[in-house]
Formats: sequence, C-alpha cells, structure tokens
Amino acid sequence: MRKKLKTKDDIMRMIEEFKTACKKQLPKSIVVFIGSHGGWNKICTSDPPDADGNPVFLKLYEDIVDQFNAEICPSLANKPKIFLVQTCQDHIRNEKDNIAPNFYISDTIVCAAQVPGFTASRDKYKGSWFVYCLTWVFKEKAHKCTLREMLDMVKLMMRNIQSTATTGQIVAINDVGMPEKLSFYLDP
Repeated sequence: MRKKLKTKDDIMRMIEEFKTACKKQLPKSIVVFIGSHGGWNKICTSDPPDADGNPVFLKLYEDIVDQFNAEICPSLANKPKIFLVQTCQDHIRNEKDNIAPNFYISDTIVCAAQVPGFTASRDKYKGSWFVYCLTWVFKEKAHKCTLREMLDMVKLMMRNIQSTATTGQIVAINDVGMPEKLSFYLDP
C-alpha cells in the first residue's frame, strides 16, 4: 500500500505535535530524520505547485530546525538535537537565500546527504548511499563512539563509495552551536 505523502500543513502539524511531546516528556536529546526531495536547504512537500508552477518547499532551518530552539522549546535547552536530512540540494540559489536568517539555534547538528548545489545519489538495490552508510556506522560503532566520530566515519565511508558510484556525493555536516562538552552517545 502506498503511503500518503505529506503536505506543508501536514509537516508543520507533525512538528507541532513533536514539540508538544518534547515539552511533556523532557527528552535528553532528539533525532529527526527527514527524507524527501529537496533544494538548497529546502524540503519539498507534496503540495501542488504554486501559481508559478514551482514546487512548495519548507525552509530547513527556519521552518524545521529552529522550531526546536531553546526559546520555542525550553525543554530542549542544552540538549543535543540532531537532524539527518536525506534530500538533494541541487536547486539554484536565489536572492532570498542570501538574506541572513532570523533564528536562534544551538546544541544542534544538521547532517545532509549532500552539499548544497548537488543531487544525492542512491544505489539501485541499497537505496540512499547516505542512509546506507549512516545506518551501518551507527549499528557498528554506537556503543563506543561519539556522534561526531560516527559522522566523520560516515563522511569517510561516503568518500570511499564515491569512487565506485556513477556520481560523487559529499556529506554536509553543519555543527550549529554544538559545544564540545555536550557529548551525544547512542546506545546499541
């Protein structure tokens, strides 16, 4: 059975529900996985195209990541927030992308499958190379490595795969105010 794709309103409602759960349950950290089509720090929704025929996007940082900052979601202050983003980043930037965003994010790592300006690759049988490498590294190393160490391993593994893939791919890791003292370990 085909799963229903998510509109912009669906995604924003899911974010609100997750923030409410974070306020009630007081998590020690959060991990958010986003899988979609995308553009330059944008997530494509399943909404019909806008009046100009363009896809409808959510802004990765303003619309999603920033919703979990300490001002909006105080229960997550000084707690690691990890966003794993499996999307292409291949759309051309426009003038609006050069405007400095107005948001406050800290204690956050955003890890994207590809650097801005390029498409994310996948294997015919294994699927997304990013997800494949990420899950393999987490499965094998979570019991003895920090998140940063594991993400560096994912970057190295992706670089090795790049030589055998038809198109290269470079994982983009954006450490947004994650202090060294704030470690994040995953239990196996």
